[in-house]
Amino acid sequence: MILSISKIASLYVFDSDSSITKLNIDLFSPESNVDQWTWLLEQWRDVLRTMPMIFTQAGAFSRLVRTTIGIGLMHLGKCAEEMVTTGCLSMNAELMNEHLFYALQTGFYFGIAYAVVDCLQDEIHNIDSRPLHHFLAFDKDKSNPLTLTETIDKWLHIMEQLLSGADLDRSQLPKTPFISMLIESFDNLLILTESNDTMCGSFNELALLLRSQRIDKKEIDQYYDNEQLYLGSVLKSHFTYTCTTHLGNMSSAREESERLWIMPFLGQLTHDCRDSNDDIKSKSVTPFTYYASLVKRKEPIANRLLNPFYTFLNVCSNIYLSSNRDSQTGAFLGRRIARTLRCVD
Repeated sequence: MILSISKIASLYVFDSDSSITKLNIDLFSPESNVDQWTWLLEQWRDVLRTMPMIFTQAGAFSRLVRTTIGIGLMHLGKCAEEMVTTGCLSMNAELMNEHLFYALQTGFYFGIAYAVVDCLQDEIHNIDSRPLHHFLAFDKDKSNPLTLTETIDKWLHIMEQLLSGADLDRSQLPKTPFISMLIESFDNLLILTESNDTMCGSFNELALLLRSQRIDKKEIDQYYDNEQLYLGSVLKSHFTYTCTTHLGNMSSAREESERLWIMPFLGQLTHDCRDSNDDIKSKSVTPFTYYASLVKRKEPIANRLLNPFYTFLNVCSNIYLSSNRDSQTGAFLGRRIARTLRCVD
């Protein structure tokens, strides 16, 4: 995301051509792009009305907002990249508005799919006490109904099949506004990614990631080594890199793959550290909750595992050193460490 912002910022260098300056100023202006921004705000409002409360409480809407903005910026970075590379800085406002609308649509629809899948996986250990059948349950076999956990597994499998391009009999799906919203998101993603030739790469990578995430299930009372323990964080980081490079279709992002990979990994470690208390209550197994459980039980295996908090600090240190001790990078990491420390008991 930092890279895409720098590409967009390259268009903001002062230029005597007032039309270019006006285009720069108007790109994100609600006054110039009122239809696009109104569409996005209305979509976010409808999601809040439609999405089950459990997803909202688990942070689905914040995931949606972050994904919309993140992927949107990457696509705009792609446009800026093309304009800078070709020297064609006189793109008319109408065409730029089309790119902005495409960016908002792609980010929004992908954000729906990501938020639902991620929250289902995060809440799977705490789901049996939640009234989700109204939104997710299948009614074909009423004599032998699925448990909520089995229902979630089935839904994740269906999403994996959809991402892989498999045909699906939609008459089998529950008839609820929530399901309609989810299917609409997949349909629109197919259309949007097909239009810029990124569909196969985007959906194949995401299907493989979803399968890996679905298979990577841990229990707090089992024993895992460091590789097994951090696999989930690595996969989620790969997911973030994949969605930015494929959906944004930004070539320079692939050239900066190491930085784009390590920053999401830091973000995942930060998220797991800050939410460790909530994760313990919901029985979610992360490197932090697992390590804390071993230390609390005085298990000897804890001495052979990486301390997740030290891992977080080491990643921050490596990013800072690799930036040649850049002051802005140091300030960014310092604020992240300070906020994380305040969340740790």
